[in-house]
Amino acid sequence: MKKIQVFGLAVLAAVWTGAAWAAVAGESVAKEAKPAAAPVVVVPAKQAAGQKAAAYSLKSLSPEEAGMVAQMALSPQGRVVSMPAQGKILIMDAPENVEAVLALLKESDPEPVNVRVEVTFREAGQSGVRDIGVRNGGVVVRRVDGHTKVSGGAVIGARDNRVDSSGLTSQSILTMSGKAANIWVGQTVAEPRWTFEYGCGRGWWKPDYVWQELGASLWVRPMAQADGTIDLEVFPRITSRGPAPLSVDVKELSTHVRVADGVPTPIGGLTQSQREVFTRLLGKGELFNGSSLGITLKATVVKPRRPPPGLEDGKAEGKTKRGE
Repeated sequence: MKKIQVFGLAVLAAVWTGAAWAAVAGESVAKEAKPAAAPVVVVPAKQAAGQKAAAYSLKSLSPEEAGMVAQMALSPQGRVVSMPAQGKILIMDAPENVEAVLALLKESDPEPVNVRVEVTFREAGQSGVRDIGVRNGGVVVRRVDGHTKVSGGAVIGARDNRVDSSGLTSQSILTMSGKAANIWVGQTVAEPRWTFEYGCGRGWWKPDYVWQELGASLWVRPMAQADGTIDLEVFPRITSRGPAPLSVDVKELSTHVRVADGVPTPIGGLTQSQREVFTRLLGKGELFNGSSLGITLKATVVKPRRPPPGLEDGKAEGKTKRGE
């Protein structure tokens, strides 16, 4: 009888344990089968009560720059929405704050103007030789009819040989005031170079290439000022083949200046000269070689042309069609 009772208790325990595990497993399956929660989408708050919305059309400022200016006059509840495709920003805040932002933007966002920058490299060189002296013109000694005659003599001579050379390179670019721009005109050249490598008791020549950029480049950032001057950062550069293999002749300048509108201004230069003097018994001469480089800058404000009255929005085209 006791064995039957023990066996019955064991069966009941097994049944209870199985049911418990089934319940836990069922709960786990139910959790896994539960659909995932929908992703949270943050929707910008709509215009609050008492707020005013106004759109501002940008002139020279970018949407990011205009947003930084607007933040200085916005309240903690104000918002700025960028609309770069339309060239506008939307301002939402209390009416007095919106008016303050619009006034600040009108003061900080002037009418757009362009600036044309021209940089000119002028090169000049001179080489030659000058000398003066007495040279042997050929002395001949002869005996004629028992007399000794000497003919010929010294020759006094001089020479002045000179070679002049000059070159001009001009670069120009147009950009909006306050915006950086660059231009590069040239070519990328591969110069072959051979190197000898050793290994395993023997060696071999290995070809290699040095890539060089030859041409003219110009980087500028102009800023037109209210007093008629132009604040300008400029970096011109000219590269060409050098006299030696794999060498490059480089002429470049980097400076930050303020110049008058439309007035050529020298901003740099270089002068080199070499002179060698030689003397003879009856004479003197010299070899000379020199070069000079002058760099001139000219910046000019170019204002956009506005169409005459009545020609905006395709009105001129419509009038032409009606006239035809």
